Amino acid sequence: MKEATVLKDFFSMQEKMNRVLHNRQEDEAGSNIEADPGGWLPQTDILAYPDKLVFQVELPGLTIDDFSVTLENEALTLRGERKVSCEDGQGERLAGERSYGPFERTFPLPAQVCSEEISARFKDGLLEVTVPRKPAGEAKQIKVRDDS
Repeated sequence: MKEATVLKDFFSMQEKMNRVLHNRQEDEAGSNIEADPGGWLPQTDILAYPDKLVFQVELPGLTIDDFSVTLENEALTLRGERKVSCEDGQGERLAGERSYGPFERTFPLPAQVCSEEISARFKDGLLEVTVPRKPAGEAKQIKVRDDS
């Protein structure tokens, strides 16, 4: 499947770019999460099937009101924020290893998708977005007119 390989390479390259940008944000924010929570990128798997693409995004600790999924400019965009726990003023964080703050991930979609039929569901901290593909058309012979 040549198309599957191209998609895999494309999403792999995008994942590498996202990691580079995320690591740069962490470097700029420093290692002190208390002082500057910086941002984070949810872990995402992208599965390619003949009839659909499925995006599985880990959003532990979030509710459905903490994020949004939009389709804009032929790209799927996920935005949200994970708020720091223990913000009620009653407790004190002794350690902080989890990332907090706003996040945004954008995944360009191939042209052969049915954007009107995209669906999403969220359960147990896992967001699953299904993007149906248009059926592959058969090759069409184009008649060339002789204008000489």
